[in-house]
Amino acid sequence: MAFAIAGWLGSKIILNYGISGVFLAHAFLSVPLVLYFLLPARKTLNTPPNINKLTFASFFTQTIQVYLNPRTFLPGLVFLFHTTMFVALLTFVPRLSPDDTTKSLLLILLPLCSIGGLFYLVLCLNIVYVLKIWCFLRM
Repeated sequence: MAFAIAGWLGSKIILNYGISGVFLAHAFLSVPLVLYFLLPARKTLNTPPNINKLTFASFFTQTIQVYLNPRTFLPGLVFLFHTTMFVALLTFVPRLSPDDTTKSLLLILLPLCSIGGLFYLVLCLNIVYVLKIWCFLRM
């Protein structure tokens, strides 16, 4: 959604206020997020006594253990590669279009098609799951 919103509003902001307007809008929209993390929480959760508190040393040793184990390291590596390629394709494919109208349309539609494809995949997997349960109950 961020790509679609940036493609939709970003070009209008750049035309009216320049690139500094985009940075200013980003800063303005980031203020609630910064305030959320900087203001103290109203309720604090007490950690159970059997849970170890996270320290820099324990975090560092757990991180090393994750990277040494291929079963935990490879999914993260695949996710990093997939995300990098996905963002690169969404960023550079529309720029290959010679027509400005097609370029701006691709900047908005490609992320939305991606999200729609994900929802379609989840819907199909749910249908398959329901059919498996139905077949199992008919036995």
